[in-house]
Amino acid sequence: MWLVFVLLVVFIPQVFIAHRLMEESMMQDLHSRVIGTHLMQANRPAYFYEWKKGDDVKLFDPNIILPYGLNGVTASPFILWLQLPLVKFSYCNIKLFWWVIEELLMFATLLLTWFIPTKRSKQLITIFLSTVFFCYSRNWWQHIYSGQYYILFGFLFALSAFLSQKRKEATLLVFPLAALVRPFFALAVLPWIFKDFKSSLKWVLISGVFAIFLLFISDTMRYMPEYSKAMKLYGTEITGWNNREPNKLNRAEPITMENCVVKMDVVRNFGAGCLFSVQHYFQLFGLKVTNATFFSGTLVLFVVFFLWVTGFKNISANSETLMLASFMIYIFCELFTPANRNPYNMVQYLGILGLVINRATGLSLCLLLLGLALNHDLPFRFSYQREIGEMLILVSIYLVLFLSKERKMQPIVSIS
Repeated sequence: MWLVFVLLVVFIPQVFIAHRLMEESMMQDLHSRVIGTHLMQANRPAYFYEWKKGDDVKLFDPNIILPYGLNGVTASPFILWLQLPLVKFSYCNIKLFWWVIEELLMFATLLLTWFIPTKRSKQLITIFLSTVFFCYSRNWWQHIYSGQYYILFGFLFALSAFLSQKRKEATLLVFPLAALVRPFFALAVLPWIFKDFKSSLKWVLISGVFAIFLLFISDTMRYMPEYSKAMKLYGTEITGWNNREPNKLNRAEPITMENCVVKMDVVRNFGAGCLFSVQHYFQLFGLKVTNATFFSGTLVLFVVFFLWVTGFKNISANSETLMLASFMIYIFCELFTPANRNPYNMVQYLGILGLVINRATGLSLCLLLLGLALNHDLPFRFSYQREIGEMLILVSIYLVLFLSKERKMQPIVSIS
């Protein structure tokens, strides 16, 4: 029970800080998703919508004016469907509910990742790093302030890692279902199939068929073409929306809105950050690439390079190794997609922190610590520091995968 006690000691003050941030913010990203769910409920396009006089005031966003008729909704159709129970309430109440959900997901992710290390010393290291660099991180404060949902993906990785230590097939069931909320999970299952094709494919197909069934019964399959079209258009944002400006003149606005739905003159910056997308770095060199097929092809080549050239076929097929390989492919997907998610990606690393520490050697552990410190501007701020920090974390995971001694799987540590 000592881990639960430590979690409560860590968690309670964190909740008070996050609650203050929740009260001062409109949670803009949450508001966009809620509007998408309202549109879905009204049987309207969920990703392309412009408010007109006479429309429901709940569909109006005072802070989003985009070209191409886009409305700022970027979550998958299944996420919008999962939010249906929330949209029965006012947005002011939804903000409170979502904040509680975020905190509970953080609570659960911390607990799961603390349970994974098999030695007391590594549990203590995991507690320290997860508390300082995640629970009280500027990345997490930005996540709360924006009303984001990346902690859900971190939780899914933590849950998969925890379950896979008991039964490897659990991850093969979780990942295809997780792809409903984050399509990148579909590629994250590749290391498992690569290592044990026949056995793994069976479980992936079972879960995949069930996932497709959920798409049909939720009636979200019909939104997939619209979702795909919207994501391709968002992929042009970094390069200047193809020089097309939204029409800001004569925009209709409702007379009254909820108290917590306001125009935001300044979006608070917590100094959070990590690696931007590959497209962003192309842009820095004057290369305006917006073709989604190009980035998809580049991602496939990079994943093949990762799985074959780096010697993945020569490492052991235990669940810890495969989980870390899955996470790296997932992060590659985030980085090669032509749209920035900086700084929210860093929140997701919490889900595999316990795995990395459990298998880390001295070198990989030092690189992990250094990467986390640099990502948080320690010991001092310099250019590209946060990006370098995330790259060092990825190098640390790589060392755990390919250069550390292979260990036999041990049962999950008993908590008493």
